[in-house]
Amino acid sequence: KAGIEATRKAMADSDAAAAAMLKEAADIKAAAVKMGGTKQEFATGVEATKKQLAAMPAPAPAAAAPAPGTTPSQVQEALQKASDAEKALDNLARAVLENKIKTLTETIAKLDAELAAKTQTAAQREKDAAALVVKKEELAKSMPEKEKQMAAAEAAFAALKPAIDTARAAREIPRRALAYWQAAVENKGVLTLRDEAAALKDKVEDLKAEIPAVEAEIKALTAAKAATPAPKPEDLPKLDKKLAGLTTRLAEARKELAAAEPQLPEKEKAIEAGWQKYLGLLPK
Repeated sequence: KAGIEATRKAMADSDAAAAAMLKEAADIKAAAVKMGGTKQEFATGVEATKKQLAAMPAPAPAAAAPAPGTTPSQVQEALQKASDAEKALDNLARAVLENKIKTLTETIAKLDAELAAKTQTAAQREKDAAALVVKKEELAKSMPEKEKQMAAAEAAFAALKPAIDTARAAREIPRRALAYWQAAVENKGVLTLRDEAAALKDKVEDLKAEIPAVEAEIKALTAAKAATPAPKPEDLPKLDKKLAGLTTRLAEARKELAAAEPQLPEKEKAIEAGWQKYLGLLPK
């Protein structure tokens, strides 16, 4: 199925890419046609300018200088300036027309180069689009065989599905039994931890009750030794012995409490973790 979907996508991509390339080629051709019209306008301008240049009168021959003494010098000077100005104007007009022809000719050459490049690009796009069409056709040829293979695979799976379902159902019974057993093992550990935590809590509470009682008894015995009248001499060894035993027990009780009390939070944390693990092991 994945292979067929990939082939269909590749065919659609080829179609889209070919259409985009053909559109690009058409746009390039349209731009080339427009550029060709511009080139024709420039070519017409060149021909018109050449005719305009050809129609300009030839430079007039220099007028014969008047005989000496017949024309005042000021008039002769003015005539000479007018003749020079007319020649300069003619030369300027010719230069303008010649420069126009040169500029238009260079522009036409650039347009020719751009037209050639656009024509080549458009042809390449059309060639690429044709190659994509061929690729799509090749992919299309492979589709019937792929669809046939998929139909055969679906039929084979349909034939095997009852056996697969039976195997899954047969596996489910021992799987659930195993899950229950694993959960039970974990739960046993949780119950053991709970018992240990309960015993530890009782011990802490007993120690917390014992320590003040021992402290009170030690205080009472110490007071009895210092009381007036003083105890009988034969009773002092008994008091000292009892006082020593209580002092030792007080130290032991305090040490046991210091060791046991911090264990309670850790036990409770371990119980919660074990309980969550037990719940996670239960079959869904």
